[in-house]
Amino acid sequence: MLENILPRAKIIHEFAAVATPNTGALIGECIELSGDQAQTSNNGTSRKGFHLKTKLNVGCGLDIKSDYINLDVASLPGVDIVHDLNKFPWPFPDNSFQEIQLINVLEHLPDTISTIEELHRIAAPNAKVIIRVPFWNSPDMLNDPTHKRSFNENTLNFFDPSLPECRSRPYYSFARFTIAKKICYIRCIVYFKIENILATRLLFFFARFLGAIVWVVEFNILAVKQSNIPK
Repeated sequence: MLENILPRAKIIHEFAAVATPNTGALIGECIELSGDQAQTSNNGTSRKGFHLKTKLNVGCGLDIKSDYINLDVASLPGVDIVHDLNKFPWPFPDNSFQEIQLINVLEHLPDTISTIEELHRIAAPNAKVIIRVPFWNSPDMLNDPTHKRSFNENTLNFFDPSLPECRSRPYYSFARFTIAKKICYIRCIVYFKIENILATRLLFFFARFLGAIVWVVEFNILAVKQSNIPK
């Protein structure tokens, strides 16, 4: 029993150490979410009255969302938790979040697989994870010297057990997600979001041969955990 409590206590301690002054009740929220002891009422509040924020905005920068825990490496206005995303584990217990967003973040991190595995750890079963990155041959990808990794529409297929990439190389990672949707963005002065399946497939096809067709790709994926695998 003690060995199960200590890792959670370590995470809570690290959470308290990096919480910013405007975090307020977030430390209490994280304690309430930790381990199997969390107790939540039907109105979404913990037994101590803290509102449980079950959404995480990773690498938020200045894009602060009021109903999310906002996480960034820089102590910017509105950031709730300051943490270096290259340091694992992140300061949250397992299965903490129902929704996680990484908007223009993953391309800045050197270890894609470890990052995806950390997202899998802190995501609740069937949690929605939204990952938006520049497309590999777009100006958005090539312009920024801090970009470390590039992505096409198939990169995350290696984490979806229903797809051939994952089935042929299951040893790449233990993290498993279902890819619910792939979205692409094109640009003509402004960005246009394309969600239609046939349209996205056509755009992705032409983008294999021509640059600046697809500028951004977005993945909507769902966390696959033991508790949400059909028996």
